[in-house]
Amino acid sequence: MAVSPVPSASPGASALLEHDARWTVQPGDTLTGIARQLQREGVPGTTAELVRTLARLNGLSRPD
Repeated sequence: MAVSPVPSASPGASALLEHDARWTVQPGDTLTGIARQLQREGVPGTTAELVRTLARLNGLSRPD
C-alpha cells in the first residue's frame, strides 16, 4: 500500500503526506491496524478518519 499525493481538504490526508507515511502490507494487516500504527507514529486524526483516508488514497471503494 502506498500513500501518494492527492488534492484534499482532509487534515488526515495532508498529515499522512507530510508524515511521508509508507506501509508494506503484510498478511493479516487491516486498515484499522495500519491507522493505529500511524497514530502511534504521530499522524493526527482519529482511527476512523485515517481508515477513510487510507482507503481513499489507495482507491478502495469499500474499506471493509
